[in-house]
Amino acid sequence: MDLIAIKLFVTPALMLAVTLAANRWGSFVGGVLAGMPLTSGPILLYLTIEQGPGFAANAASGTTTGIASALVSYLAYGVISAYAGRVISAGAMLAAYFAAARSMMAAPSYLQTWTVILSALGCIFFLTRNTRRSADSALSPAWDLPARIFASTAIVFFVTTSARALGAEWSGIFTPIPVIAWPLIVFVHAQRGRPDCLAVLRGTAAGSVATLAFCTIVRQYIDHLPAAQVFLMATMAAAATSILSALALIQHQMRVDQSR
Repeated sequence: MDLIAIKLFVTPALMLAVTLAANRWGSFVGGVLAGMPLTSGPILLYLTIEQGPGFAANAASGTTTGIASALVSYLAYGVISAYAGRVISAGAMLAAYFAAARSMMAAPSYLQTWTVILSALGCIFFLTRNTRRSADSALSPAWDLPARIFASTAIVFFVTTSARALGAEWSGIFTPIPVIAWPLIVFVHAQRGRPDCLAVLRGTAAGSVATLAFCTIVRQYIDHLPAAQVFLMATMAAAATSILSALALIQHQMRVDQSR
């Protein structure tokens, strides 16, 4: 199967799986899956094959900056949505992503990036500490799933086909644009209200930890080990990290519920 076929079939399949899981198991689980490297992982694989390991390593480093920006955007939505409607909150989320990305590009520092990541994670978990986990199913309009599939596939095509023009750093920053998480956050907010929206944010932040693990392994080992081995290691690390972080948050929420 060539790369065009992979881009056409794998990305929509991942979006479909996330949407069905969110409808079946609720907002928190949907958020966890949305935060995982379901789009950034395949994009890094495509870049490795098309542009080479060195380019992919630089892109993985840029992806870490993109993850920091995504976390800042989630935090912005969570804060602004307490005072404004969905449209203004969504605008703030987009502005926060690109402002954070541009700021970190202007003064690139791996320490600075990780400081932003840890600070944003702490703030998101604090903001969502008393939110409930949703278990009911969402009623989605007919256009919802096709729109999500189109958006996720389009961004994969944009990043991979524009890689040479964008360069490794910007390719990496565009790679983790949360094309699954952003629509999910706004949609859940519209359909179920802010408490469930915060549950999505909490789950997405937990899933982002898995993406960080994935990108860290790719960045460290793609120049030294076979690509298949590196991506297998990265996938296993992402899965383990996601499970552990989600379980930790679920146990915390259970303790909070029991103390009420």
